[in-house]
Amino acid sequence: MHLSQRVLGSICLALLLSSSIAVSAASSKKISDEDLQKAVVDYNKEVSDADDEVVCKKVAITGSRHKKRVCKTRGLMKEEREQARRLRNRKSGADARSGGGSGVQ
Repeated sequence: MHLSQRVLGSICLALLLSSSIAVSAASSKKISDEDLQKAVVDYNKEVSDADDEVVCKKVAITGSRHKKRVCKTRGLMKEEREQARRLRNRKSGADARSGGGSGVQ
């Protein structure tokens, strides 16, 4: 693969990830694990900020025994965790104000 093709591939991967589209083996376009890992490694060589590095992990699919590979930037993962934490805190604050939340006494 020529350098320009690798750079173009890295740019495409960055655009996909920056728009919060998860790249997975279960997507409509099949990407081999080896090709995906190579693209991630190439992309990570080009970034200087740790939050821009791409990390891939296998995630369970609800209602299935299968898992899919999801790749996101560390920054996006951090933001998603923070949003989930804020939602939990908001929910637990509403439960405390309403007297519990479970309704069971």
